[in-house]
Amino acid sequence: MEHQVVDGTTIEVPVGEPERFYAHGWHSWCRPAWVSPSDPRHSIADRVDRLGHDDPVHAFDDTPGGSAVGAVLRGNDTTLVGALAPGGWVTLEENRLVGTYEDDPGSWFVAHGDVDDVFQAYATALAGHLGCRGGSEVRLWCSWYSYYEDIDERRITAAIDGLGDLPFDTIQIDDGWQ
Repeated sequence: MEHQVVDGTTIEVPVGEPERFYAHGWHSWCRPAWVSPSDPRHSIADRVDRLGHDDPVHAFDDTPGGSAVGAVLRGNDTTLVGALAPGGWVTLEENRLVGTYEDDPGSWFVAHGDVDDVFQAYATALAGHLGCRGGSEVRLWCSWYSYYEDIDERRITAAIDGLGDLPFDTIQIDDGWQ
């Protein structure tokens, strides 16, 4: 596997004719998936719902894109471009992966090789760049995955009481609190 780190606001990496593009959303509930570059993109029509579920900057892009990371698959080879700082977006434009930071310049991780090796190397580089302590485990319960936006004080209190002595380090009350 080959990889490098490149600094800059924008990066372009030729990839040839891609078979699949790895699309990665900006929310934890966005489905990361390998998609066909020719598949049409669909945005949420309702403005209010769209703001809660699509990246508003990229909701109507014509090209497939991913928050912080994008990759193409050609046979057994993968080329990945991943942001090593917040604010990066990667799109597939013709036969190139194009990474752009919205605000300040940052570093980009570029790798080519076996799919598992490429993603593992990116995860390692990202952890190192962001200062991940490594080896630590956080046990988190988040209301979103049980209740989505349909929460209130009674439901949250009952859910927390129901956790009993389970060893959670953090309880996150997500969207709907307002």
